Amino acid sequence: LEDESEVNGRPICIFRLKEPLEYKGYIIDALELPAPSAKPYPEGFEHLEFVIPNLQGFLASHPSLPLDTKGLSRETNQDLSLKLTESISVKFHDSHIFDVLVEQQALKNR
Repeated sequence: LEDESEVNGRPICIFRLKEPLEYKGYIIDALELPAPSAKPYPEGFEHLEFVIPNLQGFLASHPSLPLDTKGLSRETNQDLSLKLTESISVKFHDSHIFDVLVEQQALKNR
């Protein structure tokens, strides 16, 4: 277990995989597992996350994608989101989750 915190009223655990998975050149080294929500969700994956260091450049390069830009207003862990189905989306973050955890811990220790 790398981190456990509360997000939107429910615990979220982030696990660092001992042996990262590789799929088509992508490295998967973390798994985020939220506690069940009072709101009903379909069984299965909710979203995938990718790290894109330049979100503004990605947004400019893909003007035809219906990207949700609300997450760009956050101070840390900014993201763009793309809804694939009613219950599945893809999120593009500017930082790796482990870097975000280090930053959040540093802020707590101030």
